[in-house]
Amino acid sequence: MAYVIPQRFDRVLDFPAALPQTELRRGNTIKVSTIVLKAGQRLEVRCLTLQLASIITPAITPAFLTDATGLVVAGVYNSPCSASSATLISLGVPGVVSLNPNQSRGFESPGTYDVLVTNNTINADLSVVLTGVLKVYT
Repeated sequence: MAYVIPQRFDRVLDFPAALPQTELRRGNTIKVSTIVLKAGQRLEVRCLTLQLASIITPAITPAFLTDATGLVVAGVYNSPCSASSATLISLGVPGVVSLNPNQSRGFESPGTYDVLVTNNTINADLSVVLTGVLKVYT
């Protein structure tokens, strides 16, 4: 049996990525959290859950900004470019989607990492929820 000793436990930092149910306007992005990773540190995303609670705009057919993703997209980005994500989840219909918690995603390059949620439509306002945990190992 293996134990986590205090010296190892003290070197692990947990950062929440939590967005309570929020109205996300068409085409907008919300920054949920920011983590600055220094040389020698490792960022690990183990848990990230996105819920599209509802489409607030009544009686419309959503039109996408980009066809590559769904109505709402969440990810960990290391630059403002939406193509820079190595960890990404999206939903095309109301519901819930999560990363597989048994397959973590890791980042080791120093820099600033942002957890973003984006409304990928040009005509629909959405109600979204995001929860997750990011770990930094020093």
